[in-house]
Amino acid sequence: MVTYIGSYGKRTDITNKLDMEQAILDSNKKKFSQSFHTPFYKDPLRREFGFMGFTSAAQAMLAGVYESNDNLPQAVLDVIAQWQMPEE
Repeated sequence: MVTYIGSYGKRTDITNKLDMEQAILDSNKKKFSQSFHTPFYKDPLRREFGFMGFTSAAQAMLAGVYESNDNLPQAVLDVIAQWQMPEE
């Protein structure tokens, strides 16, 4: 069973297999497309950080030494600065 929450907060239980699959696919699409409009989904950050964040830029960000050669908005740089790993 899958519980679907409609636009007005109404809950609907789905028990049909095909309807459950479609509800799950719709939910996943909505969840994973939330970042499409963010700076990290667009170049230059997408190129520098990749989709998984396994890049030298990501490591530099965590170490607090990330610098970009691109002209990034200050708000983006402020967010990146907050992601530095705390020193132990």
